[in-house]
Amino acid sequence: MKSAARWVRFPSLTAILCHYAGMRYLSLGLLLWCGPVFAETTTRTFLDEHAGASDDGKRYLLSFLQGVIAGYTWTNVSLKREGLTPLYCLNSNGARDLEKPVRMLKRASTADITLLDRPVGMAVLMLLKKRFPCRVLKTKKSPLP
Repeated sequence: MKSAARWVRFPSLTAILCHYAGMRYLSLGLLLWCGPVFAETTTRTFLDEHAGASDDGKRYLLSFLQGVIAGYTWTNVSLKREGLTPLYCLNSNGARDLEKPVRMLKRASTADITLLDRPVGMAVLMLLKKRFPCRVLKTKKSPLP
């Protein structure tokens, strides 16, 4: 109980900011002054981390890439259901290629060096779209205008 009472005596940060009106505006100004923050790592950093990672670290990084690909796959399912063009269309070898996404990403980044400076999620999407493009079926034109 003694330690809980110690925390009750000190006001919260919100209470302090509400008490001092000037501090509210100062903190708001500081928040607006800060630039954008990007949390996603670049492909170069991802591949460097993978190269130096332990076995557990490599499994973690592989799981991350598989999760990104799973997200794009569910997006494809959603787009197809709505009658829209999917992001990418797997061919017969596609499932086998997706089993080793790190290798696929390494090959693609050596072929197109600009992928190294892109966020890894964007690079994977660009790779999937380029490697497995969707063929748009040509439909007959309607006689009506």
